[in-house]
Amino acid sequence: MARISLLDRLSLSKSRWLVFGSLAVLALITFWVANSITIKKRDLATAYQAQVIAQNMQWLRPGLLQQSPQLWTRHSRQLEKAMQVLANGGPVNYGSQEVQVPAISGRLEKQLAIVQQQWQAYRGVVGPAAGQDSAQAAQGVVLLLNINAAQLDLKALQAAYGQLFDAAQSLQTGAQDRLRAVKQQEMVAYIVLLSIILGFLALMQYFIKSQILTPTLKLAKQSQKLAQGDFSYQVQVKTKNELGSLSTNINNLGQSLQHATQFTQEIGKGNLEASYQGLEEGSQVEHSLAGS
Repeated sequence: MARISLLDRLSLSKSRWLVFGSLAVLALITFWVANSITIKKRDLATAYQAQVIAQNMQWLRPGLLQQSPQLWTRHSRQLEKAMQVLANGGPVNYGSQEVQVPAISGRLEKQLAIVQQQWQAYRGVVGPAAGQDSAQAAQGVVLLLNINAAQLDLKALQAAYGQLFDAAQSLQTGAQDRLRAVKQQEMVAYIVLLSIILGFLALMQYFIKSQILTPTLKLAKQSQKLAQGDFSYQVQVKTKNELGSLSTNINNLGQSLQHATQFTQEIGKGNLEASYQGLEEGSQVEHSLAGS
């Protein structure tokens, strides 16, 4: 006896709800994956702030300090604002929108701390040329209103700037590496999601083919045989749903027509002793036409 699977026992009405439920679960999985791993604007804004820090380093070189102290001071303020946003989090303008950037953590937090330390050391070297104490200059933005270039220790200034520049470049590289890692995770997640969708579609294709299309084609062939007068053709549909019941009824109809045809042919041959054999138990005509 053929083994009947759980799917074969599902009625078409219940199968409809199974398909709808599966689609709903697939939609929820898709939404969850997309919402959890998609690169958000805050990730891009974090990398952008690290880039702002590195770009401002180009304007904080010792040569610009001697040429345009006011421009140097303006970029030093932008640098400190970017470092503050990365350290504590806060709103930044990214593109045409304001994005809330979270405070960085882990490796980036350590790299930012190094940049802040090197920035304090650099300000400490610049301070005396602006009439400020080195310790005082290290604690706040140096106001270069009346700088005395002769008091600049260019050797110490170049050394401090080199360390600051390297630290800023390291921070930018770390932010870009984390952004690339997020993009790779996003790619892997989308591949997994695509695999789930393709697997779901394959299951739906198998379900529709085995439970609907194949039985329907068999029933169509069976009805065609009946129309052609071939009542001996029997179709085997193993499903226990509405199509399975329809197949059983058509098979029974074919057998009834076959028995009726055979009975009619016997009577036509003059065999009045012929009896009609029905499908149901006890349906045999006990008395022939001759004895009735």
